[in-house]
Amino acid sequence: KLQFLYFIEGLTIHNMANGVVTEMLNTDHKDMIHDAQYDTYGRYLATCSSDGSVKVFELWRTMEQQQDGRMEERSQQAFAANLEEHAGPVWGVAWGHPKFGTTLASCGYDGKVIVWQEKGKNNFERVYTYGGHKSSVNGISWAPPGHEAAIIAACSSDSSVSVHTYQAHGAWEVSLIPNAHQIGCNCISWEPLTNTPCQRIATGGADNMLKIWVKNELNTFVHEADVVPEGLKEYPVC
Repeated sequence: KLQFLYFIEGLTIHNMANGVVTEMLNTDHKDMIHDAQYDTYGRYLATCSSDGSVKVFELWRTMEQQQDGRMEERSQQAFAANLEEHAGPVWGVAWGHPKFGTTLASCGYDGKVIVWQEKGKNNFERVYTYGGHKSSVNGISWAPPGHEAAIIAACSSDSSVSVHTYQAHGAWEVSLIPNAHQIGCNCISWEPLTNTPCQRIATGGADNMLKIWVKNELNTFVHEADVVPEGLKEYPVC
C-alpha cells in the first residue's frame, strides 16, 4: 500500500509495508498540495493545489540492470497536463472508472465541480462544470462502477450535497440534498456495491456528525441514519 505525503511544490510516495520513500515527484505547484490520486491502472497521477491548478502526470516503470547484475525496477514519470479552470484553491481530485473513459473530477474553493476527460494523449478537456454550490466544495467521489451511468457526489460548505448523473451527449442531471449538515459538509463517500445495487452515500460535517443517505424509489436521496463517531463528538468529521 502506498501513502502520499504532500508539501509545497511536490510530494513523496511511501511504501506502507516498509516505510521506504519509493518516489519523489516535483509537481511544480506554486502552493500547498491538497490531494493526489492514482487512476485505476496506475497510469496517471493527478494532484491539486491552492495555486488553483490540477496537474496530471503519466507514470510507467522500467527495469534497469545494476552494476552487480541485478535487475531493479525504476519508476518513471512525465508531465501530461496542467488544468486551470478553478478560480481558487482546489481541494480534491478523483478518477472515474475506466468503463467511462479516462475521466477526472475536481472540486474547489470556488464552489465548482469540474469533470475532465482525456481526448487524446496528454490532452484533457473540460467536459462538465457545475457551479450551483454557494460556497466551497470540499469533497468529491465517484459512485462504484456497477451502476449503469457515471455518477459523482460532491459536498459543500453551503451544507448541501450534489449528486451528478451522466445522461447522454454530455448532459448531466443534478439532484441536491439540501441542509445535509449544519455549518457545512466536509467529506463524502459511496457505499461499495452489494447484491442490492442501491445508491448509498456517507457524509461527514462540521456538525460533528456522520450521516448516511440512500436513494429511494422516487429517485430522491433521503436520510437513513446518523452516526456520532465515538470519541469525536466535540470535533468536526472530515
